[in-house]
Amino acid sequence: MTEPTQQAKDPYGKDLFHRNQTLGENLIHILSLQQDSFVIALNGSWGTGKTTFIEMWTEALQNAPKEEAVNYNVIMFNAWENDCFDVPLISLISEINIDDKGKKKEMLTQLRRVGLHLATKTLSSFVPWVDISADDFDPSKLSTNEEKKINDFFDTFAAEKRLLNDFKSQLGELATQESPILFIVDELDRCKPTYSIIFLERIKHLFDVPNVYFVLAIDKEQLGISIQSVYGNIDIDGYLRRFINLTIDLPEVKPAIYIKHLLKQPSFTKVLEHYKLDGHSYLKEFLPWFASMYNFSLRDIEVLLLHLRLAICTIPENIKTHLPEISTLLCLKTYDDKLYHNFCHAKIKADDIIKKNPKHEYIDESKEDRRQHKYQKNLFEAALIFLDPSDSVDSYLRIKRPSDDIANLLKKMQKQEELPEEPKKRLQKVYKHIEMIDKMYHI
Repeated sequence: MTEPTQQAKDPYGKDLFHRNQTLGENLIHILSLQQDSFVIALNGSWGTGKTTFIEMWTEALQNAPKEEAVNYNVIMFNAWENDCFDVPLISLISEINIDDKGKKKEMLTQLRRVGLHLATKTLSSFVPWVDISADDFDPSKLSTNEEKKINDFFDTFAAEKRLLNDFKSQLGELATQESPILFIVDELDRCKPTYSIIFLERIKHLFDVPNVYFVLAIDKEQLGISIQSVYGNIDIDGYLRRFINLTIDLPEVKPAIYIKHLLKQPSFTKVLEHYKLDGHSYLKEFLPWFASMYNFSLRDIEVLLLHLRLAICTIPENIKTHLPEISTLLCLKTYDDKLYHNFCHAKIKADDIIKKNPKHEYIDESKEDRRQHKYQKNLFEAALIFLDPSDSVDSYLRIKRPSDDIANLLKKMQKQEELPEEPKKRLQKVYKHIEMIDKMYHI
């Protein structure tokens, strides 16, 4: 995710939303109060900045002064990059590293030995050579060989339990109050369902050791879908509580802040300057309004501006000067692709979209904010009416009799119309070009 570059030595210097440092400090405070193993889930939907936060936080922890009372052994772990190995235990152990060349290094070596043994030892399913479900099964009539195999099975089971205890004991030697082990895990919700489940079970049963902590950056809704694909329609919250001690929702950010920042970046302003387009002031007001009104994620905003930049660079000269029209269509496409296609193919009218506009609640807003909201809303509706391939502007004005604000905007658009083509024909050209961009760049 694109972020501004500021103070190189300050990991939070690029925190555009001014939320990450406070959140990071709060997490450390929570962990400092724990005496046993503790698992925190940092929950946020796709594109809300989870990865950006944990990268900043990891850097802040790793650069913390050594003289502090607690120095975390921070391990950044991308679960999605490791799910191809199918054995979470090995992947997690391989990330643990100790700078100490003395006793702790020896402890880590022993932990790896025990962990490797534990990961590769798997109890076979219970004695397939004895059908204990048979009605005539009689344990007193087992052969000597069968009795030996049963005893060997339980001996193996006991040995593996000892191995599990040995692993936890070795891990406990490495993790101390002064130097806890902190796993920061990203992308777990993107993994194969079976890997996600095994991962959660392993950290519960194998890493349940004092001074070993996990912070999982997840999209709980997506992780829940993965779990239900294996276990069926179970209570996801109840299931996750078995493994996670505390869930914290990532603080929301205002889309307008992020989109205004991106619009100021050279990657966008240079495009407008190069093609001599007058519309930056329009974009600066309309796009933040639309992104906020329709609750765009940070990722949605990035996709929208990438799409807009490509459209500006590639659309023919006789179309590209109409920046408000292009941006209106791309906003609609980013919000609801099916709605966008139906509109461009005249399967639905502008009024059908306008009726679905979310209602805006005025909370602690100034008169100017309210005025701006009303103006941007009217501008969006007027642009849809102007482009509507199923009706003409004159017909709409005559039959629908819109408000004076909408009517004035439509008349203004008509007066500014300098290109020889009707807006409906131009819409189809823009639509076809956007589809070409989609196919070419796989946006």
